[in-house]
Amino acid sequence: MADVARNSTVPGLLFGVGVVTAIGAGAAQGLGVVAWPLVLGLVSAALFCAAVVAHSERTGTFVTAIAAAAANAYLFTRKLEASAGDAFCNVNEVINCDAVNTSPQSEAFGVPITLFGFAFYVGLALASLGNAERSRRLHQVSAMFAVFNVAYSLYLAQVSWQMGHLCVVCTFIYAANFLLLWAGVRGHRAQGGVLTEDLLGALTSRSMVTIAVTFFAIILVGGSAWRDRPGAVPEPNGATLTQDDLAALVMEPGGPVRLAGDEPILGDPNAPYVVLEFADFGCPHCAHAEREFAALVEEMPQIQVRFRVFPLSGACNPVLQSEAGIERCLAAIGAECANEQGRFWDYARSVFKNQAYMQPEDLRFQAEQIQLDMPTWAACLARPETALEIRDDAQAGADAGVQGTPTAYLKGTHGDAWVMVQGRGGPAAGVRKLVEAHLAGKAMPKPAPYQHDEH
Repeated sequence: MADVARNSTVPGLLFGVGVVTAIGAGAAQGLGVVAWPLVLGLVSAALFCAAVVAHSERTGTFVTAIAAAAANAYLFTRKLEASAGDAFCNVNEVINCDAVNTSPQSEAFGVPITLFGFAFYVGLALASLGNAERSRRLHQVSAMFAVFNVAYSLYLAQVSWQMGHLCVVCTFIYAANFLLLWAGVRGHRAQGGVLTEDLLGALTSRSMVTIAVTFFAIILVGGSAWRDRPGAVPEPNGATLTQDDLAALVMEPGGPVRLAGDEPILGDPNAPYVVLEFADFGCPHCAHAEREFAALVEEMPQIQVRFRVFPLSGACNPVLQSEAGIERCLAAIGAECANEQGRFWDYARSVFKNQAYMQPEDLRFQAEQIQLDMPTWAACLARPETALEIRDDAQAGADAGVQGTPTAYLKGTHGDAWVMVQGRGGPAAGVRKLVEAHLAGKAMPKPAPYQHDEH
């Protein structure tokens, strides 16, 4: 699998720096420094990949593709099980893989881009295992793909920057794309080739066929897993769940659950099952929940969903300390003013789809796009009473025990009592199962006592 032997100075230097970086990661871990072990560990991995590329382009392509495939596989499994605790790369509000991995830009054509990435890198790794003489087009094909991947990496990095979040695993994948471009161009030139020559021959080469067959086979299997993920199609049906399964879905609220009376409502306001959702416009999981609740209400007219905002910023949330993220407050105030014109859901959907653009001028543009009366909207923004309404929503959420967003409460399955809906798959999936079980006549379990998460 090796190419022509290279001077050992550059690979040795890269390998040495990688070792030093790995030692630094271990030292940082021992000292309890939160972010540096992870960052240095991934930098070390990238340096090792670079060292192998410098020694042998074909072997380097294989090693880098395997590393990139592993990173994409991890992020894809996080998408499949978004409620399975924090990702290991969630360090704080800024260094947060989940925030990036659940953004609208993390999917293309309804499928996570990490699945596309995993499928491609596995195909490339397999292609690099081929006989060097019979797969001489490997480097040209790899470089062709790498040009696109590097450009797309730069776009995703820009989106992440605008969101104010850093996904270090994503950053490693971006680095891998640059390394693969380097390996492809370097290897093809070493063979005396020009990247743009005989592109048709490259597209029909043994390497391209290997990548394509592997890619589509993995997409077929992975796409099925994505469609059947928990919460997308609730299986089993709520009517067939055991009492233990149902009990895992409900918890007592942390305090009184209050309706303001003027909440935006999805569905029939007279529907017997009432959901009260607390959400934040800057929260990627809330963007998913909005779409899921909209689909749920359309499918099950017995359910209505009422919305109250819980901005994750102390600038307008009296129970939070940090005033970072004031754009979340501005989005919430804008939504309140859109609600006065009967256009809350149009505005909310626009903001949820464009969470990377929540500065005042961005929100104003979105308000114009949904054709709000702009002078009326602007006057509403300036009224002190509007900000007080946002604070009241946030306080109501805190009183009910909201610890994060989205949080949903359900009334109708336990008489007039509210229950907090929890469990894997998101709040919409939990509500669906509980209502299905109740409609089927199943006995409702007693909610578990409220537990405050100290973390």
